[in-house]
Amino acid sequence: MATRLAFLAALAVLLAVCPPQPVAAGSVTCKPSPLEIVFAIDVSSSLTRTDFANLKKFLQAMAEHLPIAETATRPAVISFSTNVKVEVDLGDANDLQSFKNGIEAIPYYRGFTATGSAMQTARRTVFSKSRSGASKLLVVVTDGRANYPGSRAEAIALVRSESEELRNAGVRIHAIGIGDIWLKDELVAIAGSDDYSMIHDFDGLKALVDNMVKDICSVRCDDLGEESFPGQCFSGTQRIVNVKKTHNKALKRCEKAITYEYKYCGNSHLCKDVDVTIEDCVNGVRKIVTTWEDYDVKQQKCVLRRSVQETDCNAIEECKEPVAEIMFILDSSGSINDQNWRLQVNFVHRMVSNMKVGPGAIHIGVIVFGTNVWNDIPLGSIGSKPQLLQRILALQRRVNQWTNTGDGIAKARTELGRLSRPGVSRMAILMTDGESNRGANAISEAAKLESEGTTIVVIGVGKDLKREELQAIATPPLSDHLFYATDFNKLMDWAAKISEETCESITPPDPSLCDLPPKRVVSTCFNSLQKVTEIKYEFDAQGRCNKKIVSRTISPCKVICTDPINGNQYYEGETWKSECATFVCKRPTSQTEVFKPTAQECPGSENRCYGTSSSANFKCHDDRGALFGHCSCQAQNGSPLLRVITADANAKP
Repeated sequence: MATRLAFLAALAVLLAVCPPQPVAAGSVTCKPSPLEIVFAIDVSSSLTRTDFANLKKFLQAMAEHLPIAETATRPAVISFSTNVKVEVDLGDANDLQSFKNGIEAIPYYRGFTATGSAMQTARRTVFSKSRSGASKLLVVVTDGRANYPGSRAEAIALVRSESEELRNAGVRIHAIGIGDIWLKDELVAIAGSDDYSMIHDFDGLKALVDNMVKDICSVRCDDLGEESFPGQCFSGTQRIVNVKKTHNKALKRCEKAITYEYKYCGNSHLCKDVDVTIEDCVNGVRKIVTTWEDYDVKQQKCVLRRSVQETDCNAIEECKEPVAEIMFILDSSGSINDQNWRLQVNFVHRMVSNMKVGPGAIHIGVIVFGTNVWNDIPLGSIGSKPQLLQRILALQRRVNQWTNTGDGIAKARTELGRLSRPGVSRMAILMTDGESNRGANAISEAAKLESEGTTIVVIGVGKDLKREELQAIATPPLSDHLFYATDFNKLMDWAAKISEETCESITPPDPSLCDLPPKRVVSTCFNSLQKVTEIKYEFDAQGRCNKKIVSRTISPCKVICTDPINGNQYYEGETWKSECATFVCKRPTSQTEVFKPTAQECPGSENRCYGTSSSANFKCHDDRGALFGHCSCQAQNGSPLLRVITADANAKP
């Protein structure tokens, strides 16, 4: 599947269960203790060679901090794509250099994403060699959804099954996702808990090393004191975990008290949004370059990030989805000359050439807008693909026109509502080179169109675009549905990428998506207007999983708050609950303002909420998602506090 590029700043909450032991400035290491650690790394087709090189560097950097020895830490590495291979087995590397050599020897693979098979291999083949009494940790690194073996539903079912089998066997699982917040549910399925980290791209792996090392250390009764572990700044919000370890002399045991804080973390709203460009073809390979800015908390400024995806210059697969309604909305305003109009039409022709068109397949329609709106090809009116392609090439430009984008979108909504077949996926593809300046409000009309079940793809062409307007029109995630070309001559370069995303968007959702919670996004502000979009998946009466989009607009524009746990967005004045914590979105009075969850509830068994009057002994998750049988939920200074027994004070270190 296509790599999920980030449209939001990454959420990466890395929490520690023991304090660091410094060996050099800025680095940590573990005390020697028996540990079996297995790295399962995704080497599927979505990885570039640069990504693969960074993945190897991450593994080697981790190794620098681990006490690798037969009596201490024994590392192993499994690679997975379509096939799964144990690259380094437990006991193969008994010192640092031999492990590094094993990593360096891993070849560059391609293929599907067989995450579940990799986890099964870890359980059956690798952890079966574990030493008695050793701790066991599986670290899974992936940048996409499991899609092999079998269907997507079968692949994710295997992931969940293997996660449960591994955890029942005493293996703790930590998942690392490279991408955006839409990958979160995949990571939860892998880890079986909220024991995961998320970063934008493979370049960010090096930032995880110290926190990962701290996290895998064993908890000992001589490791007492307080520490705070801030997560990364995520769309202006930061989650901080405070851990206090004490020695309860009366009960002769170590205890860990965990509290959470949430605060603003800088002017991240001033950072640049995602920008995607396509480079010229070189030796049959074309690079898709994605750039964006993150707010760096330490530097207190926006930092530029970059990701590169390599594609075949000429490859463009036929869209095999048999049934869909697709409406093209083309700009014929005065800024588009005859040459650019012809390039725009040729692009549509190329897109449709790769679709299965016909009465029982994809229906195509074309709307042209300028000062007025013209329904040049009514939806589904031409069932013959050769005749449709001929009609597209004959589309005529209207001259001396304004840019009436809103009425063009409104006409698409009318036609799709009138002519679409029941239960069939709908998509509108808008192409424009400028800001709307006539007719209905384009953002309001986009919200109405989305709420009637249509996904909107936006292609902006030129250097004078109002990107805030296009970002508000396109359906989230913008990484899949918003594209920019510097001029119409570059438009054809996007054909393969947009065809791929179009086919994926109109494909009926995988049934596993109906198990996921809704995603909520608040758009950027444009002309005092914002669009609020909620995307959820629901089963219909026939048991089919369908995508449902509910959108509306708000005015005037408001402050946007991002839930630091699940990435959903809310606007000023809204209240919401997430994982037992209640939040209120409000305008910050300072950059250090702290938000705490309510004290009435706190984390309990299987992530359910328990009141503060709950029994003192119930099963609950600690700060990393591990299940404990002895813990209590208390109220302390207006916040929930989770108290966990971490070690036997009489046990030998």
